[in-house]
Amino acid sequence: MPRDYFDIMDATQSVPDEAGLDCRDLDEAHRQARTLIADAMTGREATRIDWCAWRVEVRDEVHGLVFTVPFPVTLRQVSVGNPRRLVPRHAASPGERG
Repeated sequence: MPRDYFDIMDATQSVPDEAGLDCRDLDEAHRQARTLIADAMTGREATRIDWCAWRVEVRDEVHGLVFTVPFPVTLRQVSVGNPRRLVPRHAASPGERG
């Protein structure tokens, strides 16, 4: 099972994912990214942060960029079950590994 890394960043700050997660496919990796976004936006300091410039960059086992998931303006826009916000950086379609 491929390991994906979920780096959180904006234009000036970066929180790299050192551990990663094993994801069956791109859909699962995308769900994990959206779950990470929802968790970040509901944390204790969440109201102090302007999330619109933040994103999750999902990277593969060699840390190549697979896709990016931007943070939404509001938490209501995060749909953990809908992979349609995927912004792929490769030729594989959502759900497939290239």
